[in-house]
Amino acid sequence: MIDFKSIIKDNSNLVNTPDELRKVLISKYPNDEEDIDIIVFATKTEVFSKIKEKEIIDLIEFNELASLVNSSLNSDIDIVKCNCYLLINALNIKITSIVKPQFEKVEDENNYQGSKNQRDNISIHEHQYGSLIVPSTCIDQGYTLHRCSICGAEFKDSYKELSEHLYITVDKISPTCENNGKIVKKCLYCDQENTEIIPPLGHKYGEEDVLSYPTCTNPGITKQVCAICGKEKIKEIPPKGHAFSKWIEEVRPTCTEKGKRARKCDLCDYVEREDVKPLGHKFTNWKKEGKYKVCFCENCGEKKKKSLIRQRLIVLIMLLIVFIGAMIPISIVNSDKYLIEHGKKEKIKAKLGDSTSYVIPNSVKSIGDGAFYDCTSLTNITIPNSVTRIGDYAFSGCTSLTSITIPDSVKSIGDWAFSSCTSLTNITIPDSVTSIDNCAFYNCTSLTSITMPNSVTSIGDDAFGFCTSLTNITIPDSVTRIGNSAFDNCTSLT
Repeated sequence: MIDFKSIIKDNSNLVNTPDELRKVLISKYPNDEEDIDIIVFATKTEVFSKIKEKEIIDLIEFNELASLVNSSLNSDIDIVKCNCYLLINALNIKITSIVKPQFEKVEDENNYQGSKNQRDNISIHEHQYGSLIVPSTCIDQGYTLHRCSICGAEFKDSYKELSEHLYITVDKISPTCENNGKIVKKCLYCDQENTEIIPPLGHKYGEEDVLSYPTCTNPGITKQVCAICGKEKIKEIPPKGHAFSKWIEEVRPTCTEKGKRARKCDLCDYVEREDVKPLGHKFTNWKKEGKYKVCFCENCGEKKKKSLIRQRLIVLIMLLIVFIGAMIPISIVNSDKYLIEHGKKEKIKAKLGDSTSYVIPNSVKSIGDGAFYDCTSLTNITIPNSVTRIGDYAFSGCTSLTSITIPDSVKSIGDWAFSSCTSLTNITIPDSVTSIDNCAFYNCTSLTSITMPNSVTSIGDDAFGFCTSLTNITIPDSVTRIGNSAFDNCTSLT
């Protein structure tokens, strides 16, 4: 779009010298020759020579100039109006839609306000009206103007509604492949602007040119060039990958040694090698040979043998073990030591019956998992110093158990060991214990206090969960880990 206003600002006399104006415009806007032709031709017209002397022109004068240029150059009327507007606007001439009367308004000679000579020259006559249709604009109504050709008397009628804006293009930026363009239009009458965004054209790439072809391991490269902006698009072609022939054996594998094989790419002569697993021995069936049984590998001939005497001795020992096991008294299997250490809860429960107290024998070294599980009648139990471990669920569900003494020999208390001992009121943990496992005293609802030594380093998950009567507990400095929810729902703790 030609910035005609800045050119005229530097040299206002250019509008009077069309040839010089053309040279200046061509030097600055060599690609806008059509617009330059319109502007230069307009400056040569008689209509423009009258317009340039005014400060305000009406729409009729503007359209007269545009129509004259359009009919002479046969250009698009919108392009012509745009350039005529730029020319007039550069001279700071305003365009109005109001048509100015060419004569003084005279209704009759008695009301005529002109000079005496003018009045004397007008005789009483019948008006000879001619009509001029003034179109509507966005700011003024249109109407029909009637004017007497003799005296100039005039009147208006047939008023029209306001029309839509009459836009002409005042700026245009062409879109590129990647960026929007725009057309800026301005109303001739009210100067309202309307901007239309033109979307990017998008690249128009040509055919792919191969810059390098792909190999077995390296990609190829192609190039495309946009026919509009010249931008290049580089694209990789994936490697072809090797096209190997069949494997060829280079070193045959043995029963114990690896072999080697190779294959060659038909495209690039690359050779790939890999190890072949040993074949492994393939022995025949055992055969008796003197005091031995022997077999041979069908591949390499290796011989294996084993003594018949040794084999018979192994069978004899196995029979002896079975015989000795059968001689073990049943009373040992059913002893309290065996039942407790192996957690035979059903047999222990049957032996206890309705007993309320029980003393564990000194020979017992550990209380097995679930050994006294659900012994609900048991109120008191004595654990000897020989016990080093209390297993998982060992006393779980002993709801009548009110007190228990854990000896110094015990080193660990298993998961759920005293869980749901709902009558247990207090307990002392010896110095030998280093960890209290998960849920060890879970749901001991009557437990009010517990003594914990400095030897304890770990308290498991939910260890004292739901001990609702527990009011006080001191955790020693030795504890380095307290599990999740270790004291969950201990509602009496303050």
